[in-house]
Amino acid sequence: MNNGPLFLFFSGFAAAVSVAMWLDYFRRIDVFEKEKIHHLLVPLVIGGCSPYLSLFIYDLFDKIGFSEDGTFFNDLLYSIFGIGLNEELSKLIAVLIVLRIFKKQINEPIDVLIYAGVTALGFSMIENYYYFNNHGIKIITSRTFYSALEHIINTTIVVYGIYRFK
Repeated sequence: MNNGPLFLFFSGFAAAVSVAMWLDYFRRIDVFEKEKIHHLLVPLVIGGCSPYLSLFIYDLFDKIGFSEDGTFFNDLLYSIFGIGLNEELSKLIAVLIVLRIFKKQINEPIDVLIYAGVTALGFSMIENYYYFNNHGIKIITSRTFYSALEHIINTTIVVYGIYRFK
């Protein structure tokens, strides 16, 4: 794919626009006390750091020889542990940091899910940037709506379970 400066800018712009729509959604679902936008930008940035933890773990898996090899059983295990557990654990660590930082702002049960969702959105934003940069415009719609939503849902389900347990 063309990785010139203009295309890199476009990839970043597209990733930011995909996030803007979801940030607006998270502000709107908190009907009683909307979170301040700057309170949502910090979790977005922290969530944006979490893919790099995943990449570090991917490198560790690669070094020990745990990667996709085309066989059903190995690829199933890699999809569950190498991809799924890796990414969800990376996002969960980021969410725990965010919940600790914004302890005073979290005063309703929905706030926990909003901060968790926005943190997952940060992960999705960075991932989308790389996908847009590598695959171009043809995947923007699916990455913006489906992939971002998948990250948000997976993370908030885990966080909701932890919240209910506590």
